[in-house]
Amino acid sequence: MSLQFILGGSGRGKTYYLQHLVTEEAKLFPDRQYIFLVPEQFTMQTQKELICMSKEKGILNIDVQSFLRLAFRVFSETGANNLPVLDDMGKTMILKKVLNTLEGELEYFGKNIHKKGYVQEIKSFLSELLQYGADEET
Repeated sequence: MSLQFILGGSGRGKTYYLQHLVTEEAKLFPDRQYIFLVPEQFTMQTQKELICMSKEKGILNIDVQSFLRLAFRVFSETGANNLPVLDDMGKTMILKKVLNTLEGELEYFGKNIHKKGYVQEIKSFLSELLQYGADEET
């Protein structure tokens, strides 16, 4: 199937068209699996609408997924969620190595990297930046 753009203003039937299309396809090809990708807040509503739209009142081969659930599914099926995660000690060791390597170039941090607990504070700060989605502009 080629890429298609379904364009139109609000309330013009784009969602209905796609729901109708996928239920018809699912009925014609019951051996295929279909993924209907929607924002998180619309998963239950979309499942309900697809079930009501289906003549059989069931959608066994249509899986309504949010982006997050699809990511979890892909990770679980590919085994990507089984990758080992670096613990705090490992993160601290890597950060300490980088700071020692760049000590002379670090204008603001270079003289403090040998103070007790300083590397852990930098690690915590970097973790918070990542957690809250900060980038170079923030």
